[in-house]
Amino acid sequence: MRGLAILGAACFLAACSGPTSYLYKTEKALGTEAQATKIMHSGVDFPRGLSLSMPGYVIGIEKAPRKLVTTERWQTSPRAKGEAHPRIPEGERRTNILADSLYTDSKAHIVTHIMKYDVTKSPISAYQRVKGCALYNLYEQDLADAKIQCERYLPALPEGQYTKAFDYSWNALDQFKSSLLETLSGPDAPTHVVVYVMGWNTPQIEAYRNFNSLAGHMLDAAEADASNGRVEFRPLVVGVTWPSLWRNLKFVPDLIAHPISYRNKANDADEVGMSWLGVLLHDVLVGVRNQVDREQGRYIPIIAVGHSFGARAVTRGVFTGPAIAPNPETAPIDNYNRVADLVIGLQGAFSKNRFHPKGGKGEEDQPYDHFRDQAGQTLLTASRHDSVIGLSFWSETAGNDDSWNDECKAGAVSDNPLFNCQNVAEKSEFLTTLRNLPRKACIGNDPTSCRIQYVRMDPIVRFNAAETGGGAHSDIYRAPIGQLTWEMIKKYAPGGGIQRPPTASRLLKVTEK
Repeated sequence: MRGLAILGAACFLAACSGPTSYLYKTEKALGTEAQATKIMHSGVDFPRGLSLSMPGYVIGIEKAPRKLVTTERWQTSPRAKGEAHPRIPEGERRTNILADSLYTDSKAHIVTHIMKYDVTKSPISAYQRVKGCALYNLYEQDLADAKIQCERYLPALPEGQYTKAFDYSWNALDQFKSSLLETLSGPDAPTHVVVYVMGWNTPQIEAYRNFNSLAGHMLDAAEADASNGRVEFRPLVVGVTWPSLWRNLKFVPDLIAHPISYRNKANDADEVGMSWLGVLLHDVLVGVRNQVDREQGRYIPIIAVGHSFGARAVTRGVFTGPAIAPNPETAPIDNYNRVADLVIGLQGAFSKNRFHPKGGKGEEDQPYDHFRDQAGQTLLTASRHDSVIGLSFWSETAGNDDSWNDECKAGAVSDNPLFNCQNVAEKSEFLTTLRNLPRKACIGNDPTSCRIQYVRMDPIVRFNAAETGGGAHSDIYRAPIGQLTWEMIKKYAPGGGIQRPPTASRLLKVTEK
């Protein structure tokens, strides 16, 4: 027994070799073979073990050593060559510094896989199930012959060409766009697109569970509310996963490594928002919405929901937008177009001061001061039971009750030009509070048109979710958040047969006349 223990210890220290995973050859070539990175593509590693419980897509973004997955173009910041970042105003100092990191960080974010999930019927019986297939899978060259490709899919890069992976991510999103347009056509097509992004230290297997919980409770709320026949709601879920874990210190326990990783993963969340999530929101989804509107006469609302660092990534993606472009010469001059009809930040791990105008409370030098142009409505939640949000003591994080108190002091609420403060004092007041929120859509960058809905939810966000830390930080996977999401969609992004909200482009045309 003692000999086995010594052998085991020696094997651990010497990293004894053994059987590799069937994706290992590609993982090794991409630099994503470590345990902390392997668990960010579990959807293609276990294609029948992980699934959405409803129709939708999961887009996997991962981080790999820059020199392995980028060409020379993406290894030097434009500003180092005396050029500007695409779509980012030169005066936004902090935003430009973050945009530099998209070129200078030792690792680069790339899209490695896109899974599609749909209800299918067995060819030999009437049996139905939700089944996934890969629209794009950079790990396609595997040894297990998984054959999970969709009927129409983008082939993986050939072995030896992985330095094109960053550029190829645009091809992957183009493939997603074609599939989405097809999905949004025909009878009983989806009426809404709901994008979910989860937060810090969330492996992909957990993200799937969270997507299903959030969307499932939202559907429950909608179905319970649809008995009067007024509501047409068939949401299509788009889950986005990103490398939210940091476990590079082999001999440092997670108890120490996790707090150390906070700043690193905060920056990663911003980078994701300013790269592929921003491209997805500003270019792909808006392009699809406009095409469906033009060709079918149907307006498909876009709802973006993020939790914790996921809310940081979502707000970056919507309110800052992408700082990359396949061709900078033809890129838009800015990202100030209407993107999401509704943005929901659940216990957001980012500074609320990002919304303050330049010269105001914002200390990050790049507030989200065009949020009224980019979103129809924005809602943020806060709770005094969330203890993890206080880790960033240097920042007034949106999910912190102290941040809510700062904006919502007695006597100053009605004069606040940015936030419409609401306090759910009792659980019984929850739905009434939501239903009494002002029915206003943001139109133009006019402070009088709308404010961010800032809701303190102590009686709702109050429990500890299993196997999570930070008090009630992750208490968002229960029925009340599904009800919140549905009530906000019904009020601010109805779509379907309720109301066709005006787009910014339509309003501009009306104004011109």
